[in-house]
Amino acid sequence: MQRPTVLNRLTGKLPQQADASATLRFQSKNELPVVRCMDLAKTAGDEVTFDLINPINGKPIMGEHYAEGRGERMDFSQDKLRINQTRKPISAGGQMTQQRTPHQLRTLARDQGFNYMTRLEDQLGLVHLAGARGFANDIEWAVPLASDPDFKEIVVNPVKAPTRNRHFVSTSDGIERVSVNAGEIQIATTDVMNIDVVDALRTLFDSMPLPPPSVKFEGDQA
Repeated sequence: MQRPTVLNRLTGKLPQQADASATLRFQSKNELPVVRCMDLAKTAGDEVTFDLINPINGKPIMGEHYAEGRGERMDFSQDKLRINQTRKPISAGGQMTQQRTPHQLRTLARDQGFNYMTRLEDQLGLVHLAGARGFANDIEWAVPLASDPDFKEIVVNPVKAPTRNRHFVSTSDGIERVSVNAGEIQIATTDVMNIDVVDALRTLFDSMPLPPPSVKFEGDQA
């Protein structure tokens, strides 16, 4: 879990076992965009379950009005994800292969495997966050294209794109919600990414209810 990955920068630290009560899931803090759940030892099976605590609302009780029996009920939502084992064997050759080269092949193979798994973890996270695999398929990619017969097994959980109300389109000087005309989205050559689009997105996030958490870096005073 200490790998220097992009995804780890969006995820808080896991709590220590002594800090987690029996009623809480062993998962990282919910103050960051990504929550890592390590609740793998509760029950047998190929799924992990995590709880989402919904915010409370309603009217306050003023003055000396009775508060007994009028407490706001805590509301939880529960979801689950499938898990699977991932392996990547690397052949370092036999004794004669090692004899023919001055390099320490076993050490190099371990480093290669570490680098591969780091990239795989990042790319799986990016695919699920983006809601699509995309078409880039150079030597850096460990996740195959969506057309690959093993794609669904490798990504474990279904890759789901955000719903339409989570999409915004550039208008060259701001953003607007997606509107479909005859089954197609109208995009002009002037609909580019510029500072006005960034400002509009920031304004949207600042004014929306329950915005996504911001990224916080460990030890960053800002």
